[in-house]
Amino acid sequence: MVVGDMAQRRVGRTGTRQEAAARVSLALQEFGLFEAGSRARRSPALHRALDLMEEQVLDPDRPERELASVLTIDTRHSRPFAPALRLDPKLVPASVRRSFADVLKDHANEVTRRRRQALFRKRLDAGERRPVLVAEGDSWFHFPIFLRDVVQQLGEDHLVWTIGAAGEQLAAMAGADATIGDRDYRLALREHADSVKAMLLSGGGNDLVGVDPDGARVLSRLLKPYQPGKPADWFCDTPECHRRLVLIEASLRRVFADTAARHPGLPVLIHGYDYALPCPFGREDARRPSWARRDGFLGAAMVELGFREAGLRRSIVACLIDAMNAIHRRLAGGTNPGGVFAHVFHIDLRGSLAPAQWADELHPSDEGYAIVADRFRSQLRALGIGRA
Repeated sequence: MVVGDMAQRRVGRTGTRQEAAARVSLALQEFGLFEAGSRARRSPALHRALDLMEEQVLDPDRPERELASVLTIDTRHSRPFAPALRLDPKLVPASVRRSFADVLKDHANEVTRRRRQALFRKRLDAGERRPVLVAEGDSWFHFPIFLRDVVQQLGEDHLVWTIGAAGEQLAAMAGADATIGDRDYRLALREHADSVKAMLLSGGGNDLVGVDPDGARVLSRLLKPYQPGKPADWFCDTPECHRRLVLIEASLRRVFADTAARHPGLPVLIHGYDYALPCPFGREDARRPSWARRDGFLGAAMVELGFREAGLRRSIVACLIDAMNAIHRRLAGGTNPGGVFAHVFHIDLRGSLAPAQWADELHPSDEGYAIVADRFRSQLRALGIGRA
């Protein structure tokens, strides 16, 4: 069974429960979730859960936003830039949720990425002649289901092959980690070498304000604890912060040099985020994301370090964002005279979003993502990619 056949095969309406489990298992394996597929094959799960998995979660023809009617965020297991999923408790009993909890929890990225790739192929096979882009990045390019991220917005007038993964750090994107497999940007560029017009890259945010593999908040390792009377940049002036910025620049240089060598002239578009707003930033702050605690990304970590004044917290985040954009400006010769790489174009998003256009402390709302996508779209048009 290929992914495209799933819309015609409905679990819970034909065949036995064992046949349904086998089909879901195979579909999961085709989505790259081998362990999950094996687990589903052995599971005595009910028809309804299998029906939900096949018809609504694994079918790429269904708009991704519709999955929000089936899945909810598992806030206990979610991390910054990496939401975890679970079946909506209103739809299935607890025994079924437990059967599929592990299948879903760690695979939000994989399921939605494979669905997007399947849709890409379907549109290409249908004869669409839109510009082809390869997008590698974090949750600004790949926020599963609950927000219409940059890639989804650009997909309206481009064919975007996405290999992004919410929660990924730049070193993983740039490295030669065998576990990444088909998420390696080199494989994607090679596969689409005859048609790709540009590569888009979003990374570095998780390196500075996310969670390390050991579960520790990065901010708690970057910043000096609060002391009265010190300016924001003083708190960021630490060996660990400098070390991480050096690693970010080294990772970017590796990617840019590699793309220039393997695909001469291929434009690479990068961004350094806008000034994120730690919660709460004032009485008017209405953000209540379903996928995370209101202050679970930035605010809580800063309070633990003693930063309680909202203005100072915003200034510290701005220092980190400015440092990342300074790296981009040094490297992006396409938009900055003297930049190291002529094929790299820096999209400066600082000051683009109003407070109401943030969905949480790190991610824009759908409206905010549309603004970011338009900035990418304008740069692509300037390069002759897409309609003016």
